[in-house]
Order: sequence, then structure tokens, then C-alpha cells
Amino acid sequence: MHPDEEYDLLNNTLRRATADLPRLTTLHIEGIIDPSLLWPTIPTSPFWQHLQYLSINFDLTTPSGEWYFRGDDKSADIYDFGIITSPASETQMPLGYGFSEEEDLVAALQFRRSHYLVSIGWHPSDNIFRTEVDERLVNPLIEAFAAACIQMSMLKKACLMTVLHKPVEFGGRVDYYPANWAIYYSAPGYYHTEHNAEMMVPYPAESEWQRTLTFDVRGWRLNKELSELLRKIGQDKYSKEPIERYIDQWVSFGKPKRLEWLAQKHDE
Repeated sequence: MHPDEEYDLLNNTLRRATADLPRLTTLHIEGIIDPSLLWPTIPTSPFWQHLQYLSINFDLTTPSGEWYFRGDDKSADIYDFGIITSPASETQMPLGYGFSEEEDLVAALQFRRSHYLVSIGWHPSDNIFRTEVDERLVNPLIEAFAAACIQMSMLKKACLMTVLHKPVEFGGRVDYYPANWAIYYSAPGYYHTEHNAEMMVPYPAESEWQRTLTFDVRGWRLNKELSELLRKIGQDKYSKEPIERYIDQWVSFGKPKRLEWLAQKHDE
């Protein structure tokens, strides 16, 4: 973060550097992002006026080191590499120095499993337990996303997304797999299904002539103010009220597909 301002210098610079590029019709940005990427803290002239496709994939961390998602308070255990363990503490003993043979066994199994996964190039997120929205940070990001999209007259599709990790229990163990958390905007006749047709809940027929807002945000719900702001995207060009739908692609497609794959691997 810039030491004397409320915005991140890199995010602010990225927006300013791309704001007036006449041939920029598609923009995909992935990384550590804050609202200043999408909306300036000081009013400015319209930007990204030729943009048709906008995709923002934000990291769970903010430039200031905070987290967009909190830990799930309902989880009493932490699952580490598929081995269920007790939460770590400052007094936890290293491998081979536990207070009991059981502790040493658990530590050894963890080390063996994690060493194998790293050796084959798999690096699980160390933030798999962060699944609860921190509205204090996420809401301003959504607000900035909506404000940016509203003033983009040529916009056809836009999404604001991140990746959470969801648990799958199979064969007596638990593994975590990535699942999108996202907000999608589509102009009439446009869909976010080109690369994941099997993993997107089908669009209603009315999407052919109406704007569509799709919220794949698990059990969370946007407040009234954010919903009203997002409904303004494309409003000047398409006056008919947009379709709004909440979906859960992980429950509908992601988890069943993963369980099917695990069953096939188990039977081989």
C-alpha cells in the first residue's frame, strides 16, 4: 500500500495505465487486488471505454496484508494434507518430540504425506480454511467493480472472482479442491459458458434478450445496496430489468464430478 494514501500504488497505476487504450477490448487481471484497481479514490473522467470483456481474479489477500475471507468458525479441526489434526499452537512439538506416541505418529504421517505431495509438484493452499466473506473488505471491492462496469458502455461480459477450497471426504480421508467464488455480468445474448459449459448452471432463455447477473457465492447474499448498484450495469443500453440468480456450481457440479473421479481412481 502507498504509505500516505488509502489506495494501493500498483493497482492505481495499472488502472491509469490502461484507462485510455483505444484498442483494449479484453482485460484479464489476476493477483493481489484492491478497489483502486477498479475505481479511483478521486473522481476522474470515464475509463476503459472500449472494453468489452473484463475479468478480475483477486487473491484472498489484500495489498495491505489483510484477508478478504475469514476462517470458518464452525470448523473445530484443521485438515492438513488429508490428515485430520488438532489446531496448531505455539507449544506444538516438532516431528519426533511429541508428548505421546500418538502425536509422533500423526506428525510422521503428516510429514510423509506432505513430502510426497510436494515431490509430485502439488502445492495446496495454506488458506483452505478461509471461506467466510469479510464484508468489511469484500463489499468495497464489489462496489468498485460495479462502479467501473456501469460506466463502460461497450461491456458485454464481466466477472469478479477468486478461488476458495472446498473439502471432499472419500475413503476415510479429506482433501481440498479449488472452487470458484464469483459474480458474473452478461449482456443480452452473452454467457460465461465458453470454457466451462458442463460446470455452469444453464442460463434461462430470457438471457437472450435480458442482462444477467449470476452470483456463485455459496451461502452468502449481497446486501440491498450492492444488489441495486450491480443492477445498474448496462442499464443505459438495456433498460429492461436484469435477471438475477444465485447458483452453487460446487454443489451442483464440482463436488459430484470430483467424487465420481475419486471413485473411478479407487476402482482402477
